[in-house]
Amino acid sequence: SDRHEISLYSNSPPTVGELMTELEKKTRVPWSNMQLIYKGQKLHLNPIAALEQYGIFTGSRLLLVGERVN
Repeated sequence: SDRHEISLYSNSPPTVGELMTELEKKTRVPWSNMQLIYKGQKLHLNPIAALEQYGIFTGSRLLLVGERVN
């Protein structure tokens, strides 16, 4: 169970997809293997949604479940 801190910088509200892209870079877990969960909500099912739509802001903790690619 690794822990990662991700920072997103954008001119518009960051999306779930942008977060998943950064997570893929840091964790080597591809999108197809990702389940991204926040307070019981399955974020990976809606990658175009803004993170703020789910109440995700600086300091929020999310759960990433997935298998790394070697």
